[in-house]
Amino acid sequence: MDERKKIIRDLEDKKQADLEGINRLLENLGETLLVRHGADQDREDVSLPESPAGNPARACAEYRGLLKEIAENGDSIKSIEADIQRIKELEQEIAHKEKQNLENSRDISLLYDQLGQYVLIDPAFSSFAGPYRNQMDEILLKIEAQETRLNELEQKNGGIFSWIGKNAQGLVVKASLAKNQSDLHKIYRSAGERFAASDEDAQTGDRDVRELAEKIGDLRRNTEELNAEILSRKEERRKIGDLFGVEGNPVKRILNLEKQIARAKEDLRAVYRVFGACALDPAWNDYFASLLTPEDSSQKDKIETLRGSVRETESRIEKLKAAVAIDDEKHEIEKLKRAIEDQRRKIQSAQEVIAETERRIEGAEKHIEELTKLL
Repeated sequence: MDERKKIIRDLEDKKQADLEGINRLLENLGETLLVRHGADQDREDVSLPESPAGNPARACAEYRGLLKEIAENGDSIKSIEADIQRIKELEQEIAHKEKQNLENSRDISLLYDQLGQYVLIDPAFSSFAGPYRNQMDEILLKIEAQETRLNELEQKNGGIFSWIGKNAQGLVVKASLAKNQSDLHKIYRSAGERFAASDEDAQTGDRDVRELAEKIGDLRRNTEELNAEILSRKEERRKIGDLFGVEGNPVKRILNLEKQIARAKEDLRAVYRVFGACALDPAWNDYFASLLTPEDSSQKDKIETLRGSVRETESRIEKLKAAVAIDDEKHEIEKLKRAIEDQRRKIQSAQEVIAETERRIEGAEKHIEELTKLL
């Protein structure tokens, strides 16, 4: 392989590296100047004429527009993320309060049971207890009889068959006893619940009745507060969900906004390069006279040094490419000359064959004439 082609590739790599270095320096210079002064709207006279480097006033306006777009999209992402986080918090709060509500319901049910027991035996509420007393007394009698029967079965002795019969009877009695005890507690809960909801004054009863009524009242108020809070949070969750339904999947929206921000940042880098290039363009000396500081000179010097390096590299590349092209043309010419010589040798060979063939024809014709004379 021609060594010069390898040198050309190396030079092109160097040129590309220098160009990237120039772009970075232009971006840094342009960003520095725009951050320092670019938000000044009084400088945004986009009607100024263009130059090969661009229009710094238009770049300044684009800079402000892109910053606004990035900020707005960033705020939109934060808002969506806040809504997503809020939904998670609402779900946790709703689950926690529903669990509290369930615990309250269990506690209230137990307290109703206890309250009913005390109310039905408290003389202060005999009128209220009247409708329940007959049912309660009837069930209590059944329970007492069933407990007596169980005691009798446990004390009864006998053989294996007697033991089997005793166990069978015991199971029946225990099942009836459990049902009656359950029915009794239902009466207690019903009485306690009705008492708590009635106009009866618990303060006129025993201390146990007063304390239980106060506990139930506190739990019911707490339950009402929990229900209101649960409804409020479910409504807030529904509104956020409806918003997501209208505006689209929040995750996809965030991805789209992030893509827009990435594209705007890339556009912003291009604006930085234009503004930095304009700062080096003599056509805009007046525009940048008040913007540039002595510290910017080092940036400008580095850029000009790299630009000179790029020009020198391009010149070397062109010269090498021209030399390679000349040699390639010379090689092509030599190849064509060799082809011509080959064709000439072929022509000469063909002419010799033709001449030999013509002599043979001439000899054959003379032989025909001699043979003709003999006829």
